[in-house]
Amino acid sequence: MFGRVARGVALLPALVLGQVLGLGLVAPSAHAAESRIAFGAEVSDHFVRSGARVFDSVYVSNLPDGAMPTLKWRLLGPISPKDGSCQDLRWGQAPVAARGMFLVPSDIVVATNPVTLTQPGCYSYVAWLTETAKTPVLVRPAGTSDQTVRVRPAR
Repeated sequence: MFGRVARGVALLPALVLGQVLGLGLVAPSAHAAESRIAFGAEVSDHFVRSGARVFDSVYVSNLPDGAMPTLKWRLLGPISPKDGSCQDLRWGQAPVAARGMFLVPSDIVVATNPVTLTQPGCYSYVAWLTETAKTPVLVRPAGTSDQTVRVRPAR
C-alpha cells in the first residue's frame, strides 16, 4: 500500500509557522531557521463523483531524533466552486467534513482515513505537524491544487 501512496505524494515545501489557530496562520516560530523537515501531502483524487472515497497521503522526513510531533488533519468542505473551479476559494469558514490525528514517531508515509464524499462541491485537506521542543509547526494549507478535490453529482 505505501508504495502506491509514496508515488502520489507531492514533496512540496511546507509553510513553517509558529501557530495554527483553526485555520489562522501566524508568524514563523523560533525553530524556523533550524527546520530541514520535509513535509508534503496530496489528495488521492482531484475529480470524483458523489459517493467516492478520498484520502490524503502525507510524507514526513528528516525529523530530529525524538521529536515525536502529532500530525493533525482536516478535510474542509463542501464549498461552492467559483466559475466552475476550486481554485482561489476562501477556506477559512468552510465546514469540517472529517478530521483526525496521529503521532509521527519517525520518518513516515501514511494515508489518512478514507472519507466518503456525498455532497457536490469543493473539498480541501489541511494538515499540520504540531510544535515540539525540536520542531516547529509545519502546515500544508487548504486550497492548494495538491490538497483539493472537486466532487460532481452522481450520474
